[in-house]
Amino acid sequence: MQPLAFIPKDDDRLPDCYGLKLFYIDGKMEEFEIGHHRLGDKVLEFVTHEHELWHWVQMNNVKRVEFDKRFSKIVALKVERETANKK
Repeated sequence: MQPLAFIPKDDDRLPDCYGLKLFYIDGKMEEFEIGHHRLGDKVLEFVTHEHELWHWVQMNNVKRVEFDKRFSKIVALKVERETANKK
């Protein structure tokens, strides 16, 4: 797995970070403000926005993952850009 790289923002509408909640199978929950994430076959890799801490979470320990509305905005902007590039 290649390490994540920070990519400079090319659109001012993009949020600086987004929220992530991890609900584990043991009932615990963790909340993070992240700058970037990637989901591999068995591992969720992410880096926190403020402290730049790297995390690797085995997905077989996770019951549910939730992203906040800022992540939805990132996805919508990506779709908008892809649609504009097809024209």
